[in-house]
Amino acid sequence: YVARFARLAEIETAMGLGPDATLRLAALAVAIAEDAGRLRDMLRLSNVETERLTKAGQALASLHGAVAPPTPGALRHLMFAHGQRAARDAALLAHAESGAAAADARWASAHAFLRDTPEPRLPFSGGDLIARGLSPGTQVGRALKRLQASWIRAGFPKDAVTLARLLDEALAATAAGSR
Repeated sequence: YVARFARLAEIETAMGLGPDATLRLAALAVAIAEDAGRLRDMLRLSNVETERLTKAGQALASLHGAVAPPTPGALRHLMFAHGQRAARDAALLAHAESGAAAADARWASAHAFLRDTPEPRLPFSGGDLIARGLSPGTQVGRALKRLQASWIRAGFPKDAVTLARLLDEALAATAAGSR
């Protein structure tokens, strides 16, 4: 993907970023996560390099064909699902694929959001559910999965009132499902 590679170099320059050899390799040769494994074998990449390329390919899968950057909510979801670095890598690669100018203000805003926004972390654990009366085991796993989905749908809230409501709802739904 020589054109994507060249566009990434332009974007790095326009954004004041230094050249990133691993990301440039991704621009040149990673369309899907499986490409990272092939590159590892051909180029004798380190585990760290291969992991970064794999995660970038996974995160990029949902951004192929984007002509505009994702919304902040979608970027936050991308960070939660793949990690901040993979989300940043994927956004830079998607920008390079998009045809937008290297200094495009919308993409620059998305890149700044990914750089400045902390990676979302589920503010609950199985211990929180057990402390609220669930028995350890599959019930906790189901409740956590339900709680995570609700938390994502709610837009990754941090305020205590909303978090308490989501926890109560997940516990109630789990209790109702086990009857």
